[in-house]
Amino acid sequence: MPDSSVFGWWAFAAAVTASVLVLPLAPQAAEGLRVSVCRSTGGSCGYLPQRTRCDVLSRDSSIASGLIALRRSESGPSVVLVKALDGTASVTLHEPRGRDLGVLLGDRVGVRVAAGAGRGLWATFRFARHDDADAWLDHYHRREQPITAAAAGWSSPTGPGALDGVLDGVFHGGLHEGLRAALSALGFADLDAVRVPDAVGVDVGAQATSAAAFGVASSTADRPGAGVAQPRLEVESDGRSATSGELAAVAPEGGDGSLPEQLGLSGTATYRVSSDAAGRPVRLEVSGVVALAPDGGVAAADRLPRLREGGGSRAALGPGAVQTVVLDLRSSANRAAFDRMFRTQGPAVVPRSQPPAGAAVALRQRVADDAVYVRVTSTTSPTTSLTTSPTTSPTTSPTGTETTMLKAFSEDLAVPASRLSALPGCTR
Repeated sequence: MPDSSVFGWWAFAAAVTASVLVLPLAPQAAEGLRVSVCRSTGGSCGYLPQRTRCDVLSRDSSIASGLIALRRSESGPSVVLVKALDGTASVTLHEPRGRDLGVLLGDRVGVRVAAGAGRGLWATFRFARHDDADAWLDHYHRREQPITAAAAGWSSPTGPGALDGVLDGVFHGGLHEGLRAALSALGFADLDAVRVPDAVGVDVGAQATSAAAFGVASSTADRPGAGVAQPRLEVESDGRSATSGELAAVAPEGGDGSLPEQLGLSGTATYRVSSDAAGRPVRLEVSGVVALAPDGGVAAADRLPRLREGGGSRAALGPGAVQTVVLDLRSSANRAAFDRMFRTQGPAVVPRSQPPAGAAVALRQRVADDAVYVRVTSTTSPTTSLTTSPTTSPTTSPTGTETTMLKAFSEDLAVPASRLSALPGCTR
């Protein structure tokens, strides 16, 4: 009579196969099984993290919950995972395998994209839940392969350089590859294929010499100031776009102060302009480190009269706190002030190098009357991974950084009764 353990392993393998077969059709139903299999083999799953959502009670908490990252992880220079307070998440990859981003971006913007290495193309994939992003990123890195093989009792390769079944960066698991072939034969989508990105990003400066729309948008007439990075364009699958970049801390000579200074920010700030499918700017975000007044208060309170501090918001003002203002540009008054500071050309939006006198003050006044204000305090720490070699003991090495939100407050400056309050259901 066969050993009962053999039956157990084959039942386990069947469970793994069932979870993979069901997953493309019903992710919700298969998730629990997949996590159970992962945990039973000692894997670090992360598919069911603590759910953190904000109760959307007003415009400012609604905007802030989708804008602020509860957790942000950067793995080297090529992978960024952002988990927002509203429960959504995004994964940004540099030149992901399985997709020619140059062709995809060219189709979306209608202009030629420079070919060759180093063109600075990125893909962003968005998810409705944090755990969906974790699971997809694990699959992209093929982290589930050792789990599948272990469940079926597959032997890992041995010898110099082998670690957890991986040799020379490749997992040698015949069962796993056979399972993929079987799924393909049954008509399921290729599990190794990368889905179409929700957005494709490109560094505008790197494309300026090869694509007319990018070149005009970053012409010598409106280039970023010294020490300011070139803007980056992100194009959505539905034709919408967003341009992000930096705003110089010092205004041009003879100006009335830089926009970051007018908004109570310290040093260089960042901006993000979202545009609709027709190329019309619809939203402006300006972020930067909170500047403090000589008396220890927030400099923005002097610039934005409706900004009302509370005891909790003052107590949570830690070193390096970041503030963001979000202005709806669908208002004609807001758009008019915006156009004096920024220039729109094709899909890209860049700051004017020589805005007219009073432009920064006019835009600051619109922010003071009609923007959402958000302040966040967070902490950043390095992340590490376990490495080994045939001649040394296992050691840890840095792989990137991880940022966790500690406190977040928001206020709707368009509502006289609003005050700077902690985001409900978000802080911890």
